[in-house]
Amino acid sequence: MSARDSYRIGAIAGIAGAVITIIASLAIVLGIQDPFGMVSSETYMEGIAEQRTSWLLVHMVIAVAMLLKLAGMMTLGTVVEGGAARPLSRIGNGLAITGATLLLVTMARDGYVHAFITDNWAAAGADSKDVWAANFAVSLRTSYSMEIMSMLAFVGFAPLAYGAAMLTDSRFPRWLGLLGIFGGLGGVVTALILFLTGNTDLGYGVFYPLFVVLVPAVWFIKTALVIIRHSVDDHGLAGPTSGKDALVASTPAVATSA
Repeated sequence: MSARDSYRIGAIAGIAGAVITIIASLAIVLGIQDPFGMVSSETYMEGIAEQRTSWLLVHMVIAVAMLLKLAGMMTLGTVVEGGAARPLSRIGNGLAITGATLLLVTMARDGYVHAFITDNWAAAGADSKDVWAANFAVSLRTSYSMEIMSMLAFVGFAPLAYGAAMLTDSRFPRWLGLLGIFGGLGGVVTALILFLTGNTDLGYGVFYPLFVVLVPAVWFIKTALVIIRHSVDDHGLAGPTSGKDALVASTPAVATSA
Protein backbone atom coordinates (compact mmCIF):
# COMPACT_ATOMS: atom_id res chain seq x y z
CA MET A 1 0.00 0.00 0.00
CA SER A 2 1.33 3.42 -0.93
CA ALA A 3 1.39 6.47 1.32
CA ARG A 4 -1.22 8.05 -0.93
CA ASP A 5 -3.57 5.12 -0.29
CA SER A 6 -3.07 5.49 3.46
CA TYR A 7 -3.96 9.18 3.35
CA ARG A 8 -7.02 8.43 1.26
CA ILE A 9 -8.21 5.72 3.64
CA GLY A 10 -7.99 8.12 6.58
CA ALA A 11 -9.79 10.89 4.69
CA ILE A 12 -12.53 8.57 3.42
CA ALA A 13 -13.02 7.24 6.95
CA GLY A 14 -13.51 10.80 8.14
CA ILE A 15 -16.10 11.56 5.48
CA ALA A 16 -17.95 8.34 6.25
CA GLY A 17 -17.97 9.21 9.96
CA ALA A 18 -19.37 12.69 9.31
CA VAL A 19 -22.15 11.40 7.04
CA ILE A 20 -23.06 8.51 9.35
CA THR A 21 -23.24 10.86 12.35
CA ILE A 22 -25.75 13.11 10.60
CA ILE A 23 -27.93 10.17 9.50
CA ALA A 24 -27.85 8.49 12.92
CA SER A 25 -28.59 11.74 14.74
CA LEU A 26 -31.61 12.35 12.51
CA ALA A 27 -32.76 8.80 13.23
CA ILE A 28 -32.76 9.52 16.98
CA VAL A 29 -34.52 12.87 16.69
CA LEU A 30 -37.14 11.84 14.13
CA GLY A 31 -37.61 8.15 14.89
CA ILE A 32 -37.08 7.66 18.62
CA GLN A 33 -36.80 10.65 20.94
CA ASP A 34 -35.29 14.10 20.52
CA PRO A 35 -32.43 13.98 23.08
CA PHE A 36 -32.66 17.74 23.55
CA GLY A 37 -36.42 18.01 23.71
CA MET A 38 -37.96 19.73 26.70
CA VAL A 39 -39.92 16.70 27.91
CA SER A 40 -40.32 14.92 31.22
CA SER A 41 -38.14 11.96 32.16
CA GLU A 42 -41.19 9.70 31.86
CA THR A 43 -41.91 10.85 28.29
CA TYR A 44 -38.26 10.44 27.37
CA MET A 45 -38.15 6.90 28.75
CA GLU A 46 -41.38 6.00 26.98
CA GLY A 47 -39.70 6.92 23.71
CA ILE A 48 -36.68 4.76 24.55
CA ALA A 49 -38.84 1.82 25.68
CA GLU A 50 -40.82 1.81 22.44
CA GLN A 51 -37.66 1.69 20.30
CA ARG A 52 -35.18 0.05 22.68
CA THR A 53 -33.17 -1.90 20.10
CA SER A 54 -33.02 1.04 17.72
CA TRP A 55 -31.93 3.29 20.60
CA LEU A 56 -29.00 0.99 21.41
CA LEU A 57 -27.99 0.45 17.79
CA VAL A 58 -28.04 4.14 16.91
CA HIS A 59 -25.78 5.02 19.85
CA MET A 60 -23.34 2.29 18.85
CA VAL A 61 -23.38 3.60 15.28
CA ILE A 62 -22.64 7.14 16.47
CA ALA A 63 -19.75 5.81 18.56
CA VAL A 64 -18.29 4.04 15.52
CA ALA A 65 -18.82 7.17 13.43
CA MET A 66 -16.87 9.20 15.99
CA LEU A 67 -13.94 6.79 15.67
CA LEU A 68 -14.07 7.22 11.89
CA LYS A 69 -14.10 11.00 12.26
CA LEU A 70 -11.15 10.76 14.62
CA ALA A 71 -9.28 8.81 11.93
CA GLY A 72 -9.98 11.68 9.56
CA MET A 73 -8.81 14.26 12.08
CA MET A 74 -5.58 12.38 12.75
CA THR A 75 -4.99 12.10 9.01
CA LEU A 76 -5.32 15.87 8.71
CA GLY A 77 -2.95 16.24 11.65
CA THR A 78 -0.37 14.12 9.84
CA VAL A 79 -0.72 16.12 6.61
CA VAL A 80 -0.07 19.47 8.31
CA GLU A 81 2.51 18.22 10.82
CA GLY A 82 5.59 19.37 8.92
CA GLY A 83 7.48 22.56 9.69
CA ALA A 84 6.07 25.46 11.70
CA ALA A 85 2.62 23.85 11.94
CA ARG A 86 3.82 20.86 13.98
CA PRO A 87 2.87 22.28 17.43
CA LEU A 88 -0.58 23.28 16.18
CA SER A 89 -1.06 19.90 14.53
CA ARG A 90 -0.21 18.02 17.71
CA ILE A 91 -2.43 20.29 19.78
CA GLY A 92 -5.26 19.56 17.36
CA ASN A 93 -4.61 15.83 17.58
CA GLY A 94 -4.69 15.87 21.37
CA LEU A 95 -7.90 17.87 21.47
CA ALA A 96 -9.55 15.62 18.87
CA ILE A 97 -8.66 12.50 20.87
CA THR A 98 -9.99 14.10 24.05
CA GLY A 99 -13.26 15.10 22.40
CA ALA A 100 -13.71 11.69 20.80
CA THR A 101 -13.10 9.94 24.11
CA LEU A 102 -15.69 12.07 25.88
CA LEU A 103 -18.24 11.40 23.14
CA LEU A 104 -17.64 7.63 23.30
CA VAL A 105 -18.31 7.66 27.05
CA THR A 106 -21.38 9.80 26.43
CA MET A 107 -22.73 7.27 23.90
CA ALA A 108 -22.17 4.46 26.41
CA ARG A 109 -24.09 6.33 29.09
CA ASP A 110 -26.82 7.73 26.89
CA GLY A 111 -27.35 4.48 25.05
CA TYR A 112 -26.62 1.51 27.30
CA VAL A 113 -27.09 3.03 30.77
CA HIS A 114 -30.29 4.88 29.91
CA ALA A 115 -31.76 1.77 28.31
CA PHE A 116 -31.01 -0.05 31.57
CA ILE A 117 -32.67 2.65 33.67
CA THR A 118 -35.67 2.66 31.32
CA ASP A 119 -36.04 -1.12 31.63
CA ASN A 120 -36.10 -0.87 35.42
CA TRP A 121 -38.49 2.07 35.35
CA ALA A 122 -40.89 0.16 33.10
CA ALA A 123 -40.77 -2.91 35.36
CA ALA A 124 -40.98 -1.00 38.66
CA GLY A 125 -44.06 -0.74 40.80
CA ALA A 126 -45.88 2.51 41.32
CA ASP A 127 -44.02 3.15 44.58
CA SER A 128 -40.58 3.14 42.94
CA LYS A 129 -41.16 4.58 39.46
CA ASP A 130 -40.43 8.09 40.71
CA VAL A 131 -37.06 6.93 42.00
CA TRP A 132 -36.05 5.52 38.61
CA ALA A 133 -37.32 8.68 36.89
CA ALA A 134 -35.18 10.81 39.19
CA ASN A 135 -32.16 8.59 38.49
CA PHE A 136 -32.77 9.01 34.78
CA ALA A 137 -32.97 12.80 35.06
CA VAL A 138 -29.64 12.97 36.92
CA SER A 139 -27.97 10.54 34.52
CA LEU A 140 -29.26 12.51 31.54
CA ARG A 141 -27.72 15.73 32.85
CA THR A 142 -24.41 13.89 33.25
CA SER A 143 -24.57 12.82 29.61
CA TYR A 144 -25.41 16.37 28.53
CA SER A 145 -22.45 17.80 30.41
CA MET A 146 -20.03 15.26 28.95
CA GLU A 147 -21.31 15.85 25.42
CA ILE A 148 -20.86 19.60 25.87
CA MET A 149 -17.23 19.05 26.89
CA SER A 150 -16.82 16.79 23.85
CA MET A 151 -18.13 19.63 21.68
CA LEU A 152 -15.70 22.04 23.31
CA ALA A 153 -12.75 19.84 22.36
CA PHE A 154 -13.78 18.17 19.08
CA VAL A 155 -15.73 20.86 17.20
CA GLY A 156 -14.34 23.79 19.17
CA PHE A 157 -10.66 23.94 20.00
CA ALA A 158 -9.50 21.11 17.68
CA PRO A 159 -10.71 22.82 14.47
CA LEU A 160 -9.24 26.07 15.80
CA ALA A 161 -5.81 24.42 16.05
CA TYR A 162 -6.09 22.57 12.74
CA GLY A 163 -7.43 25.65 10.97
CA ALA A 164 -4.52 27.75 12.20
CA ALA A 165 -2.10 25.02 11.08
CA MET A 166 -3.72 24.94 7.64
CA LEU A 167 -3.14 28.71 7.29
CA THR A 168 0.62 28.09 7.59
CA ASP A 169 0.45 25.45 4.85
CA SER A 170 0.08 26.74 1.28
CA ARG A 171 -1.15 23.34 0.13
CA PHE A 172 -4.62 24.11 1.58
CA PRO A 173 -6.98 26.83 0.31
CA ARG A 174 -6.80 29.73 2.74
CA TRP A 175 -10.58 29.90 3.07
CA LEU A 176 -10.62 26.32 4.35
CA GLY A 177 -8.28 27.16 7.23
CA LEU A 178 -10.37 30.24 8.01
CA LEU A 179 -13.54 28.12 7.98
CA GLY A 180 -11.93 25.77 10.51
CA ILE A 181 -11.12 28.73 12.78
CA PHE A 182 -14.60 30.23 12.34
CA GLY A 183 -16.28 26.91 13.05
CA GLY A 184 -14.01 26.25 16.00
CA LEU A 185 -14.83 29.60 17.57
CA GLY A 186 -18.51 28.88 17.01
CA GLY A 187 -18.09 25.48 18.64
CA VAL A 188 -16.47 27.03 21.70
CA VAL A 189 -19.26 29.62 22.00
CA THR A 190 -21.91 26.91 21.55
CA ALA A 191 -20.40 24.77 24.30
CA LEU A 192 -20.26 27.81 26.61
CA ILE A 193 -23.90 28.74 25.93
CA LEU A 194 -25.12 25.17 26.46
CA PHE A 195 -23.10 24.79 29.65
CA LEU A 196 -24.51 28.01 31.10
CA THR A 197 -28.12 27.84 29.88
CA GLY A 198 -28.92 24.15 29.30
CA ASN A 199 -30.93 22.86 26.36
CA THR A 200 -32.60 26.13 25.45
CA ASP A 201 -34.02 27.12 22.06
CA LEU A 202 -31.02 29.39 21.47
CA GLY A 203 -28.43 26.77 22.39
CA TYR A 204 -29.84 23.62 20.83
CA GLY A 205 -32.17 25.29 18.36
CA VAL A 206 -29.73 27.74 16.74
CA PHE A 207 -26.09 27.33 17.76
CA TYR A 208 -26.02 23.52 17.95
CA PRO A 209 -27.23 22.78 14.38
CA LEU A 210 -25.01 25.54 12.98
CA PHE A 211 -21.71 25.02 14.81
CA VAL A 212 -21.91 21.37 15.91
CA VAL A 213 -23.50 19.93 12.76
CA LEU A 214 -23.44 22.13 9.64
CA VAL A 215 -20.18 24.11 9.71
CA PRO A 216 -18.01 21.24 11.06
CA ALA A 217 -19.48 18.86 8.45
CA VAL A 218 -18.74 21.25 5.56
CA TRP A 219 -15.20 21.97 6.80
CA PHE A 220 -14.49 18.33 7.64
CA ILE A 221 -15.74 16.86 4.36
CA LYS A 222 -14.10 19.52 2.19
CA THR A 223 -10.79 19.07 4.01
CA ALA A 224 -10.98 15.30 3.51
CA LEU A 225 -11.71 15.77 -0.21
CA VAL A 226 -8.61 17.96 -0.57
CA ILE A 227 -6.52 15.24 1.10
CA ILE A 228 -8.03 12.56 -1.16
CA ARG A 229 -7.03 14.56 -4.24
CA HIS A 230 -3.54 15.16 -2.86
CA SER A 231 -0.70 13.27 -4.55
CA VAL A 232 1.63 11.75 -1.96
CA ASP A 233 4.57 9.42 -2.55
CA ASP A 234 5.83 6.68 -0.22
CA HIS A 235 7.99 9.17 1.67
CA GLY A 236 5.05 11.41 2.49
CA LEU A 237 6.08 14.12 0.01
CA ALA A 238 3.63 16.00 -2.15
CA GLY A 239 3.83 14.95 -5.77
CA PRO A 240 2.27 16.48 -8.89
CA THR A 241 -1.06 18.17 -8.28
CA SER A 242 -3.93 19.20 -10.46
CA GLY A 243 -7.03 21.31 -9.97
CA LYS A 244 -7.56 24.38 -7.84
CA ASP A 245 -8.64 22.31 -4.83
CA ALA A 246 -5.56 20.09 -4.77
CA LEU A 247 -2.73 20.63 -2.33
CA VAL A 248 -0.28 22.75 -4.28
CA ALA A 249 3.08 22.63 -2.56
CA SER A 250 5.73 19.91 -2.52
CA THR A 251 6.80 20.32 1.09
CA PRO A 252 6.97 17.33 3.47
CA ALA A 253 3.55 16.15 4.56
CA VAL A 254 4.74 13.75 7.24
CA ALA A 255 7.23 14.74 9.90
CA THR A 256 9.55 12.29 11.57
CA SER A 257 8.71 11.30 15.12
CA ALA A 258 10.04 13.53 17.83
